[in-house]
Amino acid sequence: MQSLFPLCSAACLLLAAGCGGGLKPVPVTGDVTLDGKPVDDAGVLFCPKEKGPVAIGVTDAAGKFQLSSNDHSGALPGQYRVAITKQQILGEENYGRLGPKAVHVKWLIPEKYSRIKTSGLQATVKQEENEFHFSLSSQ
Repeated sequence: MQSLFPLCSAACLLLAAGCGGGLKPVPVTGDVTLDGKPVDDAGVLFCPKEKGPVAIGVTDAAGKFQLSSNDHSGALPGQYRVAITKQQILGEENYGRLGPKAVHVKWLIPEKYSRIKTSGLQATVKQEENEFHFSLSSQ
């Protein structure tokens, strides 16, 4: 899945952070819109502000997602920074045998939302079921 490329690399690094005590995952669902329209096939990443596993999901045709973490449905209760990404990989450019490859992408939602440091998105997962609505803007 092309849109999860940045999320997967970030998730792999963050999964090493460990689990959060004896807490159990709780259901987390939500939706993503861009300029009022549902965004399909977008990667959603919840990165804990404290220690703990990341939670990830992918939006469906209606823009709805369901999170999972460490092979469990849901996410641990706590505060999260959120990143949402959707991009199209246009191709690679090889700079010779020893040179690096450059991946050319087209951002289908603004790139700022794909990084937890620039997205400005946050969420607090509580002990009960949780539903989040992320209304993104192309501006």
